[in-house]
Amino acid sequence: MLSAPAVNEKQLVEYYGDNRGRTNERGKIYSEAGIKLGQQLGVPVINLWSALYERPNVFRDGMHLTKEGSEIVFNKLKDVISMAEWEPSLDWNKMPNEFANING
Repeated sequence: MLSAPAVNEKQLVEYYGDNRGRTNERGKIYSEAGIKLGQQLGVPVINLWSALYERPNVFRDGMHLTKEGSEIVFNKLKDVISMAEWEPSLDWNKMPNEFANING
């Protein structure tokens, strides 16, 4: 589960002329509620608010991710997938290679 992300409030105002109703104060409340729900449900939660808060170069316009921001989210997802004990596994390192015996 992904929590609500942080935003870059200054960048939002510069890009859109206002903050579009998004603030980090409000986002943190939603993020904490999502984290609490995930813990109650027993599912892994990625805290996107903490991962993105006050990080440079992660937003294109204050709320949409740049390549750097997407890499942060990807790495967080990859970590959860690699640690999970799901069957079948979604970790490519643990997936069976059905073509392993093909000689090329």
